[in-house]
Amino acid sequence: MSLAAFVIRRVLWAIPVLLLVMLLTFLLMRGAGGSPFEPPEGVPGLPAPLQQELTDFYNLDEPWFVEFATYVRNVVTLEFGPSLVNRDHSVDEAVKEGFPVTAELILLASAWAIALEGITFGRLWLVFLPSLAIAVFAIAANVFADGLGDVLDPRRWSVVRGRRGRADRRRRPAPEAA
Repeated sequence: MSLAAFVIRRVLWAIPVLLLVMLLTFLLMRGAGGSPFEPPEGVPGLPAPLQQELTDFYNLDEPWFVEFATYVRNVVTLEFGPSLVNRDHSVDEAVKEGFPVTAELILLASAWAIALEGITFGRLWLVFLPSLAIAVFAIAANVFADGLGDVLDPRRWSVVRGRRGRADRRRRPAPEAA
């Protein structure tokens, strides 16, 4: 089997796997019950016109399979609907504005990881300990993937979470023993 056939087969298998993951996630969220428009106590709700706009956009008043088909269509066409935070813009506009910065960060992180870890440390390991080269490569790939996850995950950005980034989490007090 050629490499091209292997890659094509893997890509074709990725489509039903992604659809299955999307369906399971959708069904879990739908099975959780409740309404997306009922905020927790102390949080202001959405205005009625925005609720109606979201209901129409996501077909929330239709059966579950129509909602799921709408969800898949929106994901495939990269149409994410109105923003809940900035009511004058859509999520698509926010993604278009933020994508160049995200792409630049990804490229810089990739270049740094390849230059430092991939080339420098890779050559050292191949010269001095060739029997461990495969294990180190696997660890470096894992570290690279984790670093890329840090770049892509907005919850870990210091701008979003505060000046201290991950360390800004507040600890909950321990429950008192009765």
